Amino acid sequence: MSEVNDCLGDYEKGDIIYLLLSKEQCSSVLDDWMECNYTCDLSVHRSIKTPGSYVVTTKSLMWATRIIKWHGYQNVTYKKPKKHG
Repeated sequence: MSEVNDCLGDYEKGDIIYLLLSKEQCSSVLDDWMECNYTCDLSVHRSIKTPGSYVVTTKSLMWATRIIKWHGYQNVTYKKPKKHG
């Protein structure tokens, strides 16, 4: 669990979590997501900054933690959502 704490120590509810994954890690995540029929806000796109890698985006801390623990990752970042007003 310390690995998750290292990655998401300053996370606050509602932050957008970006997980940089290899092709194999991303494939494993998507297989898991489809097989288990999880309900979550998950999007995937190719990384612009790291060719050959993929970025999984979610606001679900539970889902991000699962990916970090069970599928691995290359990097994790997160940011506050934009405030309207």
